[in-house]
Amino acid sequence: MLKSSDIRLTVDMDDDGVEAIRWEADDALEPGVHDAGAMILALWEGEQRHALRIDLWVKDLSVDDMNDFFFQTFLSMADTCSPVTSPTRPRVRPVHTAVRRRARSRSAGRPT
Repeated sequence: MLKSSDIRLTVDMDDDGVEAIRWEADDALEPGVHDAGAMILALWEGEQRHALRIDLWVKDLSVDDMNDFFFQTFLSMADTCSPVTSPTRPRVRPVHTAVRRRARSRSAGRPT
């Protein structure tokens, strides 16, 4: 049976940038509205064969938080891509391994 699920995003902005990002989803683990410091929304437009993206972050997000957000996003993308493309595209795995190694090093407080 087909099931639909909604994801709702609310972005508050002023003349200087994004003040707040909030989201809620029908199938979220915890119901209700949640705050976010940054978001990347990517959609594949198959007919035109291009990606549509919205990248937003709150104006007071620290550089360290932005770096962590990007590292974790890269890891998540690699985890998603690797089983789908392997073994036909083994070049994905070295990128995945390098990013994961760097993220582990950062979380352990070692220089990268």
